[in-house]
Amino acid sequence: VTAATAGWCDTIGVRLLRGPDFPETETENKDSARVLIIDEVLAKKLFPKSDALGQHLRYTLPPGDGSPNDFTIVGIVSQYRHEVLGDEMPRRLFAPFAQAYSGRVILQVRLAQYDRAAVAAMIPTLRQTLHEVDPAMPILRIEPFENIVEKNVGLWAIRFGAVLCGIFGGIEPLLGVVGVYGV
Repeated sequence: VTAATAGWCDTIGVRLLRGPDFPETETENKDSARVLIIDEVLAKKLFPKSDALGQHLRYTLPPGDGSPNDFTIVGIVSQYRHEVLGDEMPRRLFAPFAQAYSGRVILQVRLAQYDRAAVAAMIPTLRQTLHEVDPAMPILRIEPFENIVEKNVGLWAIRFGAVLCGIFGGIEPLLGVVGVYGV
């Protein structure tokens, strides 16, 4: 289960196919209605012959804090690739932030401009704003998504393979020309 706040669909670029996004009051109140938004693939898998909206899901193990573990599905989002590697996209469940908070928070911010300079200029402002909200909050890392992708070792292997294919693809016609010329 991924904890989400109001407006998360727009932030990460996921289409909300049916149902509402989480309202801000719901994402901030742990005692609000227990609801989920699921992706379309999970909806088809769990409820192949019926509508997933309004259906109930239950955790196998109840939460340790004694809160109820019965959730109502209120929305369905399009399937999207969260991980870069792997052929299969995982099925996803999203719950309001206050109900699914796990201690590890990843804050995603979308800017109107996508160039690196604008993103880099925004980082100190974002850090200061978070510090104003909670001075005791530890901020371990703030960096542009492009930097995270560039550091991904799994992508290095894919890029290296693409470069090798390009090199060998360029050498092959050269060898063919030399071979024909030699005959």
